[in-house]
Amino acid sequence: MKKKYRLVDFIGRKVKIVNSPCKNLIGLEGEIIDEEKFYFIIERKVERKGKIIKKIAKIMKKNTMFEINGELINGSDILSTPEER
Repeated sequence: MKKKYRLVDFIGRKVKIVNSPCKNLIGLEGEIIDEEKFYFIIERKVERKGKIIKKIAKIMKKNTMFEINGELINGSDILSTPEER
């Protein structure tokens, strides 16, 4: 793991998926509400029929490029839990 992210807590930060092996995830935006070793749990708000609905997505970190608070981060560089960092 890169030292740069050693003390970083990603929970509560805004995230956008920039690149992913799963092409339908590219462009997905939301807030990181939980983090596991291999996944981010992202909450996003979707408007349907005039109502705002919260949706949860579990996104694999490996081979996925994230933009978190304006910084590009390769998910493969942060394969650990916050406790392990």
